Amino acid sequence: MEGFRIIAGIGFFLFGMSHLREALQRLAGRTFKLFIKRHSVNPFKSLLGGALSTAVLQSSSVVNIMVLAFVGSGILELKNALGIVLGANIGTSLDSWLVASFGFQYSIEWLALPAVGIGALMLASTEKGSQGRLWSGLMFGLGAVLLGLDFIKTGFLSAKDLVDFSQWKNFYLIFFLGVGFFLTALIQSSFAMVTIILGALHAGLIGLGPAMAMVLGSESGTAVKLFLAAGPVSRSKGDSAPAKRLAAANFGFNLAITLPVFFLIPFLVNGLNSFQTEMDPLIVLAGFQSAVNLLAALVFLPLLGKASTWLERLIPKSTGLTHYLNEVPPDSGELANEALEHEARRFLLCTIEFLKKSFGISTSGSQGDASFRDDSVQLHYQNLKSLHGEILNYFNRYSTMSSEDKTNERVEALIGAVRNAMFSAKSIHDSLGDIALLANSSHDVKYKLYTDSCANMKAFCEGVEKILAPNPVDPFRLSVDLYRSVQEGYGLQLKKFYQNGMLNGLPESDVTTMINFNRELHSAYKAMVWSVKDLVLIKEQSDYFSDLPGFIR
Repeated sequence: MEGFRIIAGIGFFLFGMSHLREALQRLAGRTFKLFIKRHSVNPFKSLLGGALSTAVLQSSSVVNIMVLAFVGSGILELKNALGIVLGANIGTSLDSWLVASFGFQYSIEWLALPAVGIGALMLASTEKGSQGRLWSGLMFGLGAVLLGLDFIKTGFLSAKDLVDFSQWKNFYLIFFLGVGFFLTALIQSSFAMVTIILGALHAGLIGLGPAMAMVLGSESGTAVKLFLAAGPVSRSKGDSAPAKRLAAANFGFNLAITLPVFFLIPFLVNGLNSFQTEMDPLIVLAGFQSAVNLLAALVFLPLLGKASTWLERLIPKSTGLTHYLNEVPPDSGELANEALEHEARRFLLCTIEFLKKSFGISTSGSQGDASFRDDSVQLHYQNLKSLHGEILNYFNRYSTMSSEDKTNERVEALIGAVRNAMFSAKSIHDSLGDIALLANSSHDVKYKLYTDSCANMKAFCEGVEKILAPNPVDPFRLSVDLYRSVQEGYGLQLKKFYQNGMLNGLPESDVTTMINFNRELHSAYKAMVWSVKDLVLIKEQSDYFSDLPGFIR
């Protein structure tokens, strides 16, 4: 039973930390992000900024992942980002001091229970997204953290009397180092892990030496989360190199300090035991963690410039998401034109796959090159945005180098095709919530709108792929027919809404949702038709579409 008390304590602690972090991040919002940017102009200020931010948010992982995004987008230089990472490790140890000084020395149940109770009642009675709800989450999170801490403390104390832990003394320190590493990697929080270690040490289940080894393991274990985050965060930005460099540096810093200090633990423990004055082992452990992180800062801070240069050489910039623009410089004349032509066509096909995927339509057998086919809907959209940005960046460089008006005219049409395709994807992305709502509705009218939309989207995408196929028969006529079918479909759906009484009896909010969804859907169709005609038709044929009547209103 006491084992479950400890597990429940860890659960309350992690759940409370999650609420605390979310509330603090949203309450601070732009202010917190600006704080990070302003305190990252040089490595020393970055160190201080990272320490303060982590002490407030109670999570080095949150700060590091935010920095990961800043580095990936080019907002932060790598050397300054490394300073924040070192500071974040120090910030974690500041929280450990609070737990060691107060969490195990005094009864905190009198504060935890009112905070949980009042916070939960306020959460239930405040509107989602309001300031009051955020403050309620802050109070509830703080209470849950304290309640979890109390459960951990009492659970370990009770377990000591029920289970014989004397055999732990025979385990080598390397065992405790591994336990600290793997448990921290599992729960994704070095602060929570250190709290568990403090609880075990307070109860006398482990000695100071094993506790030190576990703390060192947790220092390296928390770096695993940054490695895991470097994949999807960097991939959605196109270039994965900055994120990989930061993750590698974070792990390297921790490992470079952990290993030498690990071998010094027996000497440190013997030295501390030689003092006549009895010292609180919890305070000693918190001081040990702080000393390790301060040592890392002192050793690596002067080397951040050289470390960033070395990492940039070791992990070179990746080629990005484009396929045809990577090896063709923008000043390559006709070769650049052909590369843009191929890349624009590829972008449209990837967009069609996104439209299908958003409605759960199979993408197998699609004409695209499958670059994003296995991605989730959200990651697919992020990659489309990144690819769109890379193409526009290439076009901007191309425009400054090319002086041929006719060539520029064609390239501008290609860029127009890419922009319209991106707008089409955005319209569908903005409708994902409505799509999920309609797809899971028990109301026959709303579900029928979903199934009809799926069938229409499938037919539309097949029509676009037919036009984009190699050597299509009369692409102009196919494009005009596709546009007119979209126009007619929009009018037909409005007729169902208003004249056939489809919306009768539905709540006003559902009526608004269905009308807006229909508008977004057909805006996406129209933008995609405009994209296709810019890509495949000559200028005279493309201009014909300007004379066609509009229909979105």
